[in-house]
Amino acid sequence: MEIAGSLNRPVLGLYAENDGNIPVASVQRMNDALAAARLTPSHIDILPGTSHGFHADYRASYNAEQANLGWAKATAWFGKYL
Repeated sequence: MEIAGSLNRPVLGLYAENDGNIPVASVQRMNDALAAARLTPSHIDILPGTSHGFHADYRASYNAEQANLGWAKATAWFGKYL
């Protein structure tokens, strides 16, 4: 959160709603800091119904629907900002 005001490139975050390692409240504070800084179009999406590792198809936490949605968001983001 301390660096949100110094970012000079757009950042997309894709986080799990039910991540036991990263509380949603922390993710939301970072998202709020990014929005307040208004330096880049950076933001974080919290993917509903997901757990840590939702994109890892070799884990029990894999969520195909949200993994596909996250991948589509990431590739669209790269297409726009790279």
